[in-house]
Amino acid sequence: MQTATWILGSLALLNASTECNATRLGSKSNRNNLLDASKNRSDDTVSLKSLFKQQIFDIFQKALTDQSLDYDKNPAPGAAEGAATCYGSPKANLTMLTLAKGLPDDYSAALLRNRLKLATFGDYEYCQYNHVLDEMRDPAWSKVLALSALLEQGRQRVVWMDADAVMAHPKRFEDVAHSSKDLTFTNDFEESGTAASPSSSINTGVFMTQNSPWSRQFWSTVYKDFPNPEGKFMHPDIPDLGGNGRFDQFGVLMYRHEHPSDFAAHANIVGWRSMNTWLHQDDGKAFIVHAAGGAEAKGKYNDILHKYLS
Repeated sequence: MQTATWILGSLALLNASTECNATRLGSKSNRNNLLDASKNRSDDTVSLKSLFKQQIFDIFQKALTDQSLDYDKNPAPGAAEGAATCYGSPKANLTMLTLAKGLPDDYSAALLRNRLKLATFGDYEYCQYNHVLDEMRDPAWSKVLALSALLEQGRQRVVWMDADAVMAHPKRFEDVAHSSKDLTFTNDFEESGTAASPSSSINTGVFMTQNSPWSRQFWSTVYKDFPNPEGKFMHPDIPDLGGNGRFDQFGVLMYRHEHPSDFAAHANIVGWRSMNTWLHQDDGKAFIVHAAGGAEAKGKYNDILHKYLS
């Protein structure tokens, strides 16, 4: 814990700094190594901020990978294999959360690096479950149990990110999803990515949940009242839910259908370009890129790895 605190403090100092003067670095070999990349510069002053920051970040990643900061001592029901592994402070203003099970090893390692970079940028906590939390349901439902567990443990704000959603360009979630409501979803990809309305479709690949009595009850109701065990894409008796989707996404749409006023009072829907850009619609400026799709997109992890995580 002391190591992590020192590293995070060092990163904060680096973020506040501007330039270092090469003439003040001395001649020790480890410092010379940092200067190799700039040896052809004609002046003596070189900006080493990014080099030092990357070196410290590498230490940060190794320390937290070797010494997992497991803050979750009360895992969600069904988490028989253990709690989430968390990186950073549980008192952070925002916690990112992902279920990463059954992924290729190289993708899993790159995903963790990507998450920690965003956590460092935003001063966030990152928590990751590596196992399904309810063996009786599709793994997609584990997101509901996972975020419910963190909310019950006192996290202020939780951002769920599917494992096939990664940071492309760092931003702060608070700056792109600044609603005061309990939930912030994006619309789904068949609609405009720049605007949405309360009746828009909903995608649950990336969303934000504030910690409130209402949000905790909402997720409990979605899980208990709309289990959708068959993974129905659309309700046979309700032709228009304002969107479609399987499992948890279906449950959220069903809650809105049955409690429209309550949902509208507590949930906000924003355009997907804000924090959930569909991979096939990336304009090169995306914050979070999401390669949505199941079995029909088996090669997506390799695509993400080489395009965004290399």
